[in-house]
Amino acid sequence: MRLFITHGGLLSTQEAIHRGVPIVGIPVYGDQYYNLARIVSFGIGIRLDYENITTESVTWALNEVLNNQR
Repeated sequence: MRLFITHGGLLSTQEAIHRGVPIVGIPVYGDQYYNLARIVSFGIGIRLDYENITTESVTWALNEVLNNQR
């Protein structure tokens, strides 16, 4: 697995961190917004806005987490 696409729930976030893979998150409800804010602040993932998802934004996010060396 090279990356994890998630809504940003606590258990899926823990699983991705445990496996050491970057995260593309799309929060929908509750704690998911906070969890993804922390993921972004730690530099281990990217957040996409559910209301504004496009083919281009998903392609950019996937490319960014797979090819950015940080």
